[in-house]
Amino acid sequence: MDRQVENFRKSVEAIKLPEELDLIIADAVDKGKRERKRRKSKRMFKKFALSAAAVLVFFTISVNTMPVFANYVQHIPVVSNLAQLLQFDKGIQGALKNEHYQEINRSVIDNGIEFGINRTVFDDKQITMDYYLRAQTGYYKDLTNLLIGEYTITDREGTVLADSNSLNESELSLSTESVIPENFTEVREIIGTMWLRFLQDGNKFSKMPAPLYLNVSKMVECASAPYGKDGAFYKEHERLPLTIDGHWTIPLNLDQELLVEPESYEHIEATAGDIKLVVEYLRIYPTVTEMKVSFDPASQVKLSTEFIDFSTYLEDGDENIYGPYIEVFRDDKAVPTITGIYGSYESSYFSESRDLYLVIKGKVDEETLEYSEIARIKIK
Repeated sequence: MDRQVENFRKSVEAIKLPEELDLIIADAVDKGKRERKRRKSKRMFKKFALSAAAVLVFFTISVNTMPVFANYVQHIPVVSNLAQLLQFDKGIQGALKNEHYQEINRSVIDNGIEFGINRTVFDDKQITMDYYLRAQTGYYKDLTNLLIGEYTITDREGTVLADSNSLNESELSLSTESVIPENFTEVREIIGTMWLRFLQDGNKFSKMPAPLYLNVSKMVECASAPYGKDGAFYKEHERLPLTIDGHWTIPLNLDQELLVEPESYEHIEATAGDIKLVVEYLRIYPTVTEMKVSFDPASQVKLSTEFIDFSTYLEDGDENIYGPYIEVFRDDKAVPTITGIYGSYESSYFSESRDLYLVIKGKVDEETLEYSEIARIKIK
């Protein structure tokens, strides 16, 4: 595999990016500028940050526009794709290296489609699984892609914990990302990763319920709207995308011995220059870290008036950086000041370093490219 990775690296360096990518990036930049103006006017400093999101965007763009990447991915064995697809996530990699995972190896077939889950890495806040979807021989000969469309997640009593049709009312959220191999029409199979996460703060579960049941009721060929004759899919294939109804249920009987208590740090008061803050809590689970920070009133004003944007991450004593999945800079809607930070980060649970720091950076204006360090707070 090391030789494959090295060959992949050399191939990537030789990639000529497609012309359409410039348009995609330009459009994203324009949208970002418009979004920034909207957020500035409302003083809502929310940021859905890079760690996991960047991986998802990278997979989506690279597989559809870079044949070298697609060619590499198609040779990844299904049994190891969790490690490969999440090689950029230090927390998941640490869990796998320390054998903090469980083999599921369950699959179900309905209406010509096989849905299977191989392996899962989990704790009380997040379940990460690698899965595959496979079209059976003799079904859907013109199939171009295969995605999970609709699902529910239920507990032992049948209580619905998450529903793809009413996510705002769910205690859990499920997100998926799949890789379409270049030779999909031949292999008729996709591999992917799914994340099942508890909503932070206020959820009614202190422990991950067990068992859980993942119930898929619809597979789709296309995830992008519009789906009608005005859509991109119809223009390319001269037909509407397929939707496949069925019943695919896989029980997740998680090993309770793997549900360990998190490293927990609470009420850490700190001062960095003129900034005073309190780390209300920082909890390091095997696959994710949760944190909540509050600033004192004077610091709220300073941050709100001197900076237009922020970024945060965790760093251990070996200079390994644990980036955010989601970071939200909370604000007071009555008074336009930043009151604190609330976020989820890559996990340092299996880090060999004894030290951990919270790093807060800020950006002073639109012309400044780099973020300057505002505070470095020692957690442990």
